[in-house]
Amino acid sequence: MLLQELISFSIARSYGNDKTSIVQMLNDLQSHYGYLPKEELVQFSKLVDLSLSKIWGIITFYSHYKLTKPAKHPVQVCSGTACHVRNSSLLKEVFEEKIRILPEDAVSVEKVACLGCCALAPVFEASGVIHGNMTKEKVEALVNDIKLEEGVNG
Repeated sequence: MLLQELISFSIARSYGNDKTSIVQMLNDLQSHYGYLPKEELVQFSKLVDLSLSKIWGIITFYSHYKLTKPAKHPVQVCSGTACHVRNSSLLKEVFEEKIRILPEDAVSVEKVACLGCCALAPVFEASGVIHGNMTKEKVEALVNDIKLEEGVNG
């Protein structure tokens, strides 16, 4: 049995193949891989005896499921009301402009509805770390930190 099959099997088995636990099982799969690989979903659908189209319906309904491998440095930019009125969209554009030098798989930027840190607006979350009261200077410093970690000059 392949490692992939073992992971799906152990997750499905831990829930007793109970179809009412599909969301929890998918959460576990995503926790393991960091996203939901297509090959894994095919195997998983067979193990839980649920069509791939039904699983796909669940995955596309919930926004937290990721179908592509995450970048090494995932960045989320809050677009909630407090962040929006403090120009988070402009800061996101500055960030995107500055990271163009990096390889595509190094950084991903995602606009999210709210990070729940309104008192720190505008807020970025980079690799799980909250960065509050963002300014152009702080955005540039964050980009420089990522470039340094990636070994990129300039």
